[in-house]
Amino acid sequence: MRASILLAATASLAISACGQATDETIPENTATEVTTLDNAMDAATADPDAPVTAEDAAVPQGAQAFVNSMAAGDMFEIESSKLAATMAKSKEVKDFAAMMVKDHTDSSAKLKALTAALTPPIAVSPMLDPAQEADMAALRSAGAQFDQLYLRQQTAAHEKALALLQGYGANATVPELKTFATQLIPKIEEHLTKVRAIKP
Repeated sequence: MRASILLAATASLAISACGQATDETIPENTATEVTTLDNAMDAATADPDAPVTAEDAAVPQGAQAFVNSMAAGDMFEIESSKLAATMAKSKEVKDFAAMMVKDHTDSSAKLKALTAALTPPIAVSPMLDPAQEADMAALRSAGAQFDQLYLRQQTAAHEKALALLQGYGANATVPELKTFATQLIPKIEEHLTKVRAIKP
């Protein structure tokens, strides 16, 4: 009986020591790495056709990041829609593209004027992100499928822009940019309604 008790006590001590050693050898950033991996897996398995919402869109942290995102979005709209002017087959698609060039050129000009007047001013240097560059390349090689691809891209781009404006407008710390974001929302909603209604 005494031997059994001694054996149980020894096993308990061994398990306890093992647990302590495990705690000591786990890097402090393991939890962060696991969370990051989980987020990456969630992103990889997300439905690519699901609409982007303000709740799950990545809202830029800070005025400069918001300005960069807006400038890139305007640039993509303008450049892709200029391409549509020559490559689209449907008159309705070409008319929509012409409206995109006009409205997003206006939006870009307003953003530049607004940011230049801030104290301190915020630089606007539009640059397409890798996904936008890839979308442009796909449009250039779309051939007979141009209209369908352009409309899909426009729908996704405007859903993203709407989520960005709604999210930043609710959290902005720069009053002028908050006003810009909230005032632009109806125009982007109008664009989204129009593009969803087009049947090439």
